[in-house]
Amino acid sequence: IISYALNADFEGRGLMSEALRRMCAVFLDDWGVNSVRASVLAGNKRSIALLERNGFSRQRHEHETVVETFVMARSLLSDNKVTQHLQGLQ
Repeated sequence: IISYALNADFEGRGLMSEALRRMCAVFLDDWGVNSVRASVLAGNKRSIALLERNGFSRQRHEHETVVETFVMARSLLSDNKVTQHLQGLQ
């Protein structure tokens, strides 16, 4: 389980996107995990946008708990700009 929060003074700098991309690369590429799942409160628009910008796709909405579930699968990452970005960092 990954949980994140960021001090408002550091918002808007791409720090969470960079952290999320690097964590997903470790999980999918280094550890061989097949997919990474994320759950977020449906009203948390910034976290939803963060996940969608970084290659996660919406899988389901649990109305009872008002939670959105997203997934990034290995096959999605291979065609994603994230892979190109991470290769450029190495």
